Amino acid sequence: MANKNNNSNTKNSSNVKKNNKGQSNVKKNMKKNTLKNDIVENKVIEKNHKKNTLKNNDIEKKTVEKKDNISKEKSKFSFREMDEKTFRIICVVGLSIIVFCLFYLLTLYITKSNSDSSSTSNTTEEKEDDVISYTNILAGRSFSMEDGTYLVIYYDMSDDEIASTYSSAVSSYRTKEGASSLYVVDMGNGLNKKYASEESNSNPSSATELAINGPTLIRFEDHHVVEYFEGEEAITSYLG
Repeated sequence: MANKNNNSNTKNSSNVKKNNKGQSNVKKNMKKNTLKNDIVENKVIEKNHKKNTLKNNDIEKKTVEKKDNISKEKSKFSFREMDEKTFRIICVVGLSIIVFCLFYLLTLYITKSNSDSSSTSNTTEEKEDDVISYTNILAGRSFSMEDGTYLVIYYDMSDDEIASTYSSAVSSYRTKEGASSLYVVDMGNGLNKKYASEESNSNPSSATELAINGPTLIRFEDHHVVEYFEGEEAITSYLG
């Protein structure tokens, strides 16, 4: 009986050990499975993390590239705008220089033309003054000119109508071929007024005997009066 109990106890003890060992194996398997699951989860997490990291990196890279492209476009636009402004400024400055040069050249041309015209006018006036100073004489010199044969015309040059008539006749006469020297006495000159008279002397022998009554033309030869004309018709007819 005692052996039976011992055997029974032994069996029970053996069963307990088996159960404990089984439980221990179960625990080990559970730990292994847990570890495997943790490893798998960690791998999955790492894999997802890597994927997300790559995606984020790609997104950041694309964002940076997009920003760079936008910046480049802005830069290109800025350069174009600057180039257009620079071109406009250059055009404006160039046109201003051209206009200034043209205006300067035109001013030079006008100044030169005026200078040449003034020089020519002055030369002509000087020549005319020389002619006038040479051909205009005082009445007191009527008998003392050096020419062998010459004419002396007497009229008031301050009277525009008379002056126009006789200056034209004098100019016309001087253009004739073989014309004698012709001198003019201005009876409007105060130095000549003493020779003016209400009665004329058509045969004076000297300057002191001169008596001029209105426009008069006298022809001298060797300092003597040879012809004497009074009045517009007689004078213009002879000179014409």
